[in-house]
Amino acid sequence: MEFILVVQGFLGGSMVSWIFFESIRARFYLKSTDADTRQHLHNQLSKLVYPHQLERIKLGDELEHTMPLKEGKAIINVFDVQRSSEIRHERTQDFFIGVFEAFMAICMKGYEHNPLRSRAFRLKETGDGFISAVGYPFLPVDSRSLADSAVSTALLMFEAFDVEVKKFNYSRPIKGSMGLAYNSVQGTFQSGDIRSYDLFGESLIQASKYEELRKQPLLWDIFTRHANEMGFKDFHILIIQEVVYNSLSPSYRDIFSEIDLKDEYLVKNNFQMMYDIDAKYIYYHLLK
Repeated sequence: MEFILVVQGFLGGSMVSWIFFESIRARFYLKSTDADTRQHLHNQLSKLVYPHQLERIKLGDELEHTMPLKEGKAIINVFDVQRSSEIRHERTQDFFIGVFEAFMAICMKGYEHNPLRSRAFRLKETGDGFISAVGYPFLPVDSRSLADSAVSTALLMFEAFDVEVKKFNYSRPIKGSMGLAYNSVQGTFQSGDIRSYDLFGESLIQASKYEELRKQPLLWDIFTRHANEMGFKDFHILIIQEVVYNSLSPSYRDIFSEIDLKDEYLVKNNFQMMYDIDAKYIYYHLLK
């Protein structure tokens, strides 16, 4: 009997201690989550999601309901730095951070909550590359065609890139390359504990492959011969899909050069357009 009383006393004391501890913990938590702490949390979260997402979460929405998930159409822009592996400098990382911050500022121009719109959507950074989308998940900021918006945004990015290169003051020219493609795309929140927003679809695959066309020896030979005629030793290059070119207004179409994929030079050397089997032409624009 005494043993039972001892056990009961012990359990009762433990329960009282636990309740006391929980009350102290609750008071500490409430005290710690004061206005400054809440502001700090808000500031940190704003680095991870867009302002409209924060507002919707405050109103009780789940994170997964704060961005479009239905299939749509977009022009994807895949940017890469030519021969980036050859850059040797103690401030290389700072240079890329500056480039991507400048690109992000361009993407965010005209950003609005309702309806969701912005000049472009920053999808991701890929070491020395940057991927963005025009038309999805954010609507464009003006009434121009997606093609005009995408090309004008690409040209702004090249300008911003040149500014960062000038600041970097490297010993050799640094040039970029972009590929634009229009096709289906869809939003998704990645599985796992960290639910980051992402896009997938044919448009991303094709844009990446169009950017990589500069690495095809036969096409690079055409690009460099054209650049030499223009007096360019080094150059940026923007390569776009046929559907993007055909959707451009005349003023933008005029800046592009055409490569016929049935050109005798390409056919004779067995060039194959493996990534867009319906393509008949490639269009490119060189910038000094």
